Amino acid sequence: MGQYENASTHFDKVLAINVVYPLALNNKGLALSNLNQNEEAIKYYDKALAIDENNTKVLNNKGLALYELGDFEEANKYYDQALDADPHNLPIISNKGLTLVEIGEYSQAIDLAEQYLEANPDNKGLLCVVKNAYEESNNISVAEYYTEILLEIDPSYKCELIQLLSIEEEALI
Repeated sequence: MGQYENASTHFDKVLAINVVYPLALNNKGLALSNLNQNEEAIKYYDKALAIDENNTKVLNNKGLALYELGDFEEANKYYDQALDADPHNLPIISNKGLTLVEIGEYSQAIDLAEQYLEANPDNKGLLCVVKNAYEESNNISVAEYYTEILLEIDPSYKCELIQLLSIEEEALI
């Protein structure tokens, strides 16, 4: 049994004991998302949000699942709700920016990321937003500039969405 299948089984056991445990509901959703079972994951995120509607980690992770399903507009609604509760959460800002790039809102993505890059110039997630937005809008020279910055900071970094409350970082029970 793989890591995420095993985790999913453990969260089922936790939820059998306490069905209203948002951390376990969120982490069960994360396990399912990592198994590419995003529609099922969303059901667990919805249960967690019914208990705590402003839980930024759950809102972010539901946005990620919706992103993976290609529902970028809906994903952005959850990122916006999370940012209403925590407007300086850089991983959520990065995820929203990457989602804006997916829907072709390049200038909005750049503006969002650049707002925070001044105070956080080495933030890889924000740099990825700007790099991807310039790349997708065919401004290759500027995209290459941001690629160089990213490679200087971390040569192995991959631009991708950021999960919050990952299974590895939290206790199972």
